[in-house]
Amino acid sequence: MVQAARDGMVNGEWVFYTADLFLNDVLGVAGNWKQRDGYDKEALSAYRFLFVLSIRDVRNNSQYKTFQAQVRNRGAVKFNKSKESIVINYYSATFHDAVLLFAKGLRTAYENPIRPRSYDGQLPLSVNTVVRWTWNSTFQGASGLVYINPKGDRADDLTIYRMTDEILGTFSVVAVYYGNEGAYRELRSINWRTSDGLPPLNEPVCGYENTRCVQITSAVSIGGSLAGLLILCLLGAGIRYCIKHRNVKSKHHSEWLAEWEDITMDALSTQSRMSLNSNSSLSKPSLRSDDDSASRRSKKKPPPSSGRLAFGTWQGRLVMVTLCEPHIVNLKKMLSEVKVVRGMSHDNILHFLGAVVGPDHYAVIGEYCSKGTLQDLLADETAKLDWIFRYSLLSDLVKGIIYIHGSPLAVHGRLTSACCYVDGKFVLKVGDYGLPTMYKRTIPAELTYQNYVSLYWTAPELLDRPNGPGTPEGDVYAYGIILQEIILREEPYSMYELEPEGKCTAFPSFSLETDKCFRTNGMSNFQKSSPGFETRKYSSDRISHPRMVPPGCCP
Repeated sequence: MVQAARDGMVNGEWVFYTADLFLNDVLGVAGNWKQRDGYDKEALSAYRFLFVLSIRDVRNNSQYKTFQAQVRNRGAVKFNKSKESIVINYYSATFHDAVLLFAKGLRTAYENPIRPRSYDGQLPLSVNTVVRWTWNSTFQGASGLVYINPKGDRADDLTIYRMTDEILGTFSVVAVYYGNEGAYRELRSINWRTSDGLPPLNEPVCGYENTRCVQITSAVSIGGSLAGLLILCLLGAGIRYCIKHRNVKSKHHSEWLAEWEDITMDALSTQSRMSLNSNSSLSKPSLRSDDDSASRRSKKKPPPSSGRLAFGTWQGRLVMVTLCEPHIVNLKKMLSEVKVVRGMSHDNILHFLGAVVGPDHYAVIGEYCSKGTLQDLLADETAKLDWIFRYSLLSDLVKGIIYIHGSPLAVHGRLTSACCYVDGKFVLKVGDYGLPTMYKRTIPAELTYQNYVSLYWTAPELLDRPNGPGTPEGDVYAYGIILQEIILREEPYSMYELEPEGKCTAFPSFSLETDKCFRTNGMSNFQKSSPGFETRKYSSDRISHPRMVPPGCCP
């Protein structure tokens, strides 16, 4: 709609139609004209010419309210959920009414052992016969008036919304289509916002390409007008370019900056949200029972995320907030870092949205992933992960790291299972990449338990550089640790009966052996012999193919 306003299509010669079944996509908070993104004025001017077609709202009907209350009461008792967490929409009511409709047809078929209207030769109690008894019938259901026409199709009531208050920008119902009557009625006079008050023509007066309105003038007047217009255009374009360049540059450097007060934090913690997600996801095809590993998980539970992840709402959208350690930030340096990560886009990396830079809070804002971190998902004992799903997670992880290695960053550097996020479609996204200024950590003189745990994914040769840029080989090492976590669903190095400090103190000897190997064979030989992520991705894709799954891996 903003583009339509810029193309001059809001002059009364055009109107626009769209569908919004649940009044959320266009007229809801996430899709209306008021987004506070700097384009609200253009969007408002275009939305004045927008018609929105929707299914008639039945949420205030007594039948729908009764159905909603009964579903939530039964769901709370049977599935041990809060009533507010049970989502009910129009389709839920239609499923209920479909069952009632079939039951009415079945009862009618038993009560009338005669051939129904439009009998087609089927047995009296066949499914086709029962369904035909429902044709040309009407009853009041949870989704409103259910009318099945003589052809066996349901005819819904539809409403048309139009902006009726141009100052506030609010939409109201202007017309209704009654499906059972096949009648269209206007509830109020429609202002077409044209010069004559009539609906726009099917084709603009000057044509779609504006070629029918050519004025014939002399060559001299045309030449003089064009010369003067050219001078004015060049002068105006120069001034506009300078102003626009300055404004765009200023906006580009600041639109990602967020104030802590602008973020509305979710009342649910990460762990409680993970619990809700796991309960609701058990019906997904990718989640099955894997009782063969349940006994191992009961002995060794992977550590939950450290509490640095929060969920909230920013600029009208759900986001994830990664809390960072407070420290002095070089804003000039950070601008160059943000420029790099904002230019990165891939299905398997977490999209950077913004950041909070002091003075009391420091955080990175990313796209919303409802399942939380991979570490939390593996630690949740109620989530039963089959092998196909595990292979899919590994494949997504490899794809994300390959993209990062081919980007200007060239390396992740801090890869762990806690910075891998899983969205509502169970797609893994690699996060916490780039932005070393924000993710910088203070290393105490005496390491704590959490400090030792955070070193589990660090390659031995990088232990003395905890805030270093990292290396591609270090990412390969971290991938191997995550691979172990996904396969065993246990914390790293769980096969060693040692505390985190004991595990990390053994790393220096590994580092000495690694350095010795590099000095003997050379780093280039090591890189040639070590398979890269492209090779690992090929292997992961072959393993994740249903025909390649080893027998007995899946329940």
